[in-house]
Amino acid sequence: MKHLQKLNQYFNELTRTYRLFFKSAPLVATCVLLLAPLQAVIPLLAVAAGQKVIDQVTNHSPFMEMIIVWIVATAFQQFLPSLSTMVQGVLTDKLTGFINISLMKKSEDLQSISIFDDSKYFDDLQMLRDDASWRPVNLIVFGVSVLQSFLTLAFMLIYLARYN
Repeated sequence: MKHLQKLNQYFNELTRTYRLFFKSAPLVATCVLLLAPLQAVIPLLAVAAGQKVIDQVTNHSPFMEMIIVWIVATAFQQFLPSLSTMVQGVLTDKLTGFINISLMKKSEDLQSISIFDDSKYFDDLQMLRDDASWRPVNLIVFGVSVLQSFLTLAFMLIYLARYN
């Protein structure tokens, strides 16, 4: 039961974090979200097109259209990871800036600067500021990677299920 509560808490915090991504840069976060399924589908499209080319060659049917689909899918398969990495980097920069600005705005609410005399508070604030530059990258890359891998597996299993 305790493990279930921890898992639930983890997913709640993860959901709040991803909402923060969309709050900091809605357009860029949407692009990251759209690129993940696209990257998951493109390998399946390339495999299916390659299979169609082989089938059409063996049946002595015209296969030029499928060759073009296969080439385009393969090109996208090579191009999309770089584009995705670039967009994730932009999202990370936007999120880091958003977090730092939010921290600065929060400091305006302080009534006095005596709180900075507390070394624990100052250390926590320093850690937040330092971690804001790399932790979002890890979370974005991990989340997108898990989503993409899951979708690729699901699409491939669905595609292979027709052979059973």
